[in-house]
Amino acid sequence: VWGDIISKIAEELYKKKAISSPDVKEFTTEEIDNLFGILAWYSIGCNSRSKADRARQLGWKPTGKNPNIFETIGDEVKTVLEKEKSS
Repeated sequence: VWGDIISKIAEELYKKKAISSPDVKEFTTEEIDNLFGILAWYSIGCNSRSKADRARQLGWKPTGKNPNIFETIGDEVKTVLEKEKSS
């Protein structure tokens, strides 16, 4: 569920002092329309699946088990924050 993922991201950002609170705000339909426009609903509501065909063509081979998304969020947040600092 996206809400669970967003809550975990907020928790990690808060731990790293990147935001002042780990609390997540729920947006109203009007707020989403005003902030992102009507096309936001196509992104929010769509379902997509992908394959790493190009990565495999370049020689990438998956190894190990597939991690649970919640296990990787801390590392992802750390990487994004480090890139933000270096920009």
